[in-house]
Amino acid sequence: MLIFLLCYGLLKAQVKVVDKVDNEPIGFVQVYTTEGDYLGSTNEGGFLEKELLNIMKTYDCSGFTFNHVTYLEVKVDKTTFNNTEVIYLSPNVRLLNEAIVTNKRKKGFLKIRGYYRSYQFNENKLEFYSDGKIEVVYNSNLKKAPLVKRVEERFFENPLNKQSGFIINMTGPITPEIQVQPDDLSKLYTVSELTSSDKYSLKNLETNKQIGHIVSKENFIRLELQTLSRESPKIIKALGNISVIDYKNEYYIFSGTTPSDLHPININYHKWTQNLRYKGKKDNAFSPFEAVKEIFIDSIEYIEAIPKDGFSRFTGTENNSNYTTEFWKEAEKHPFYQPLPSGVAESLKNNLKILPNKR
Repeated sequence: MLIFLLCYGLLKAQVKVVDKVDNEPIGFVQVYTTEGDYLGSTNEGGFLEKELLNIMKTYDCSGFTFNHVTYLEVKVDKTTFNNTEVIYLSPNVRLLNEAIVTNKRKKGFLKIRGYYRSYQFNENKLEFYSDGKIEVVYNSNLKKAPLVKRVEERFFENPLNKQSGFIINMTGPITPEIQVQPDDLSKLYTVSELTSSDKYSLKNLETNKQIGHIVSKENFIRLELQTLSRESPKIIKALGNISVIDYKNEYYIFSGTTPSDLHPININYHKWTQNLRYKGKKDNAFSPFEAVKEIFIDSIEYIEAIPKDGFSRFTGTENNSNYTTEFWKEAEKHPFYQPLPSGVAESLKNNLKILPNKR
């Protein structure tokens, strides 16, 4: 009996999330409670690691949802999950049937238009949310931050916000990292072909640890990687305050079918998730935060000159909303649009309040 229990515990430490069609593991799948609390994500290999499984086992909730931009949401009640070793996600057929146009490459300043949304959790609870229509222009000198025009935006906050003193709020526009071409990636990672020509692995040059992959599927190509990990977190110390970024996961979808199509002109979607622990000078313990940012890109073009009116490098949160149209409904037409995780949408509706609209 003891041997059986030990074997079962070993299996539960290896719960995996896979594609229902081809059984391929799915990395960076986000896990929420059905009530909207954020718990974590699968690792690069599609596994729910032991630490996350322990949280899920003891967390006070009725069940979980598993969310990934190219798959349909799956809900699993807690009892069923405790007896499950594999979670299957079904591909979003809408994406597979969508005709995506690959743009021609030109010279000049890259300009992106799209719909962004971002949200933040504090101790697993939804705390801030924002979304909006933005335009982003990249300077030819990529060392400078891109310029952003905030066309319309909404900002929400939880009135029961428990933060005091220095407020941590990571919501606001996302500007995609555009140095993602094969030559850029090869400077940081070892890129190697896997079992088939439609999948490539990305390994850290120093540790040789696999931190991501490139997958070609139908008429689009995905780039998924973990740019920061718990094994080597980023620690920032300033004025007695300490911030620790435990991990940062990045996810891209490009038009195309081969790694050569990993070019900024082909980006359709970009997302990152980041875990941060913060400890103020007078705090006794760290407070955990999780931020999610994504952008659904509507158009990309090269322009001859950098615009000035309405653009700035500020991407932080505002103190008010600023909109005249229901732009968030228009965003649902984007081929890669996915609704918010159902629990998050419910928490946004019931627990957060929109900031006043200045228009």
